[in-house]
Amino acid sequence: MRITRYAVIGGGMIIVVLSLGMQSRSVVESSLLGPEVSGLRMGLRIITRNIEGKDTYDVRVCIRNTSSRSITLVGRAWYEGKPNNYAEWLKAEVCFVTFPEILPQGAQTAGPARTSPNPQTTISPGEEFTVSWSSHGRYLKREDYYNTTPYFPSDGLYGVRARISLQTSEGREIPLYSNEDVVSVGGSVALPKHGVAYVLHRDEEKQQVILSLGSHHRIVKGDRFHIKGRFPSGWILTVTEVYPHSSLATVKRTGDDKDMEPLPPANSKAQLWEFGSDSAVRESSVEDAKPMQVGMTRREVRTLCRIDGGISSPFREERYILNDQPAKGPEGKVLKVKVAFKPADVSEEVYRDPNKFRKWLLEERRPGYDSPDDIVVSVSPSYWERPYSD
Repeated sequence: MRITRYAVIGGGMIIVVLSLGMQSRSVVESSLLGPEVSGLRMGLRIITRNIEGKDTYDVRVCIRNTSSRSITLVGRAWYEGKPNNYAEWLKAEVCFVTFPEILPQGAQTAGPARTSPNPQTTISPGEEFTVSWSSHGRYLKREDYYNTTPYFPSDGLYGVRARISLQTSEGREIPLYSNEDVVSVGGSVALPKHGVAYVLHRDEEKQQVILSLGSHHRIVKGDRFHIKGRFPSGWILTVTEVYPHSSLATVKRTGDDKDMEPLPPANSKAQLWEFGSDSAVRESSVEDAKPMQVGMTRREVRTLCRIDGGISSPFREERYILNDQPAKGPEGKVLKVKVAFKPADVSEEVYRDPNKFRKWLLEERRPGYDSPDDIVVSVSPSYWERPYSD
């Protein structure tokens, strides 16, 4: 009986240990997922490698069905072409929220209105739908996903969450946030320079404002912030005094909106625009830029660089940001190049006549539309500049 009792006690201890182990593993797995919404959870995993001064990111995003029924998701795509499947749609649409906060780059996009069916997928109970990709430099996405990827302006350790709004085949909308992962930019684990400030106080007499960032956020004299007004006007805020948790900035209006107030509204969100002279600026040559040549197609150009934010014309000069950035460069700036294209399907006679070309654009090709077969006709020298956003 004694042996039997010990056996029972020992077996019970084994069961408890195994149960604790299973529970612990479940907690670890759950910590790699964001909160549950309507039976779905999203997970984010980012592996950062810094090799010879260049960062590479391996990004994995998964959608897990934690409900007891299958869920069909539909990707609402506005234009024809990509995305042709749900994986492409998810990669294009997933956004990122960071700490310190970064506003994503923006660009206007256009294309033929979609008439083909939207991509979709069905996730069974307990199963996952996963996409992954690699990028390098200071972007989490290398593809031409203009409005959904942040640009890391300075070295340091960032907290990152994925964010997306999914739609089911029944028309329900499911907003999801992932768990938080960390990204080390430039091989650093120090606090990055904060890039988004709020207007705390306005002094109309002195044309100054108090911003919510200070020396504890690595703000220095000469840092400049931008606040959008009614397009294309806005305000430029230049830091003149820095305190531990706030800073004083002078204000200058930009654009031609004469009805715009001289100072931005209270609580306005200001985006870091240019780094001040007191911040660390690293010298670099632009000779490392991968060359682009006249005669290349737009498709080939997009393998070397991504279009910059803001407004540009597809048949005048478009600003592009090089994918392969030099390992060292001025902090807060990227290497750019301006490229002009000739439409692939227009004759040389029409293209060289401004009036005929304008008429051709209106009648033959919708303005704003570009073809991957368009031909490069001029390329500017490379130059350093901050990324633009709409």
